[in-house]
Amino acid sequence: MDLQSTYQNNAQPLLTERTRADSLRAQLLAHKMSALRQGILLPDVFIAELEDFALRNSIAECSSINKGEMSFDERGSCYCERCLKAFALHHGREHGLTKEALSFIDETFKVEAGHHGYYLDDDELISLSSFSLSLSSLNLA
Repeated sequence: MDLQSTYQNNAQPLLTERTRADSLRAQLLAHKMSALRQGILLPDVFIAELEDFALRNSIAECSSINKGEMSFDERGSCYCERCLKAFALHHGREHGLTKEALSFIDETFKVEAGHHGYYLDDDELISLSSFSLSLSSLNLA
């Protein structure tokens, strides 16, 4: 009995790590499929860029961070959903996504885009000032 409880306690973290890996990709693909059912195309390269962004901008220690705006990646690190949303909208425009696709992205993320007009990508602080004007013209901001 003692061996069984040891196995169960040690196996759980492995399952959790795999679930986290699958979770990010699964969430992005689920959003892609949901968009497709509405006639909105989110290209595979765009979805891959969102996943790369989350990995590139993961934070190793998340215990003291507001969990309401954070999600976990496959390493158990977390990334900021507000920055991911800003990146998605910003790069969605660069990819030439339609107004409907940008609106879908805006509605999918239940958080504000960026932080006070900026978002972080790796070590670069990116301004959303010109981008925000574009969004307001689309009635997305």
